[in-house]
Amino acid sequence: MRQPPPANTKSCAAWTGVVQAIEQLKTADKLVVSSGMWNFSIPYRLKQYIDIIVQPGFTFTFDADKGYSGLVKGKPLQLLLASGGEYPDGTPMAAFDFQKPYLEMIFRFIGFTDIRSLRVEGTLSPAAQDNLKKIKTSAMEAGQRF
Repeated sequence: MRQPPPANTKSCAAWTGVVQAIEQLKTADKLVVSSGMWNFSIPYRLKQYIDIIVQPGFTFTFDADKGYSGLVKGKPLQLLLASGGEYPDGTPMAAFDFQKPYLEMIFRFIGFTDIRSLRVEGTLSPAAQDNLKKIKTSAMEAGQRF
């Protein structure tokens, strides 16, 4: 299952950019995605990138018997996520988080299995400055493990 070829020169040039972005992703050893939370979700530029790389026949496939299968295999993904509020798993506020669950789902969909997340939450709280050292330490440790 692949997209049909572009019908005109302008579409051809745009499609070439899509294929290049996918090839860049597929040839990378690992992927780091850094994102702030926008309106409980992700910024439009990150959504646009995801819409570009999630393409049938390139990063996922479909089989009537097996369903969807991701085609991007063997790469770790590190998510670095920041938000002004706090949305801990298992709390009522977690229902507002459309950032981390979406990113984990869409990258699993295209084949990532080793997904690591580092969240910096509560950046708008008065205690944010006090947590800065702990956040930096967590980031350094995550980078070393990655």
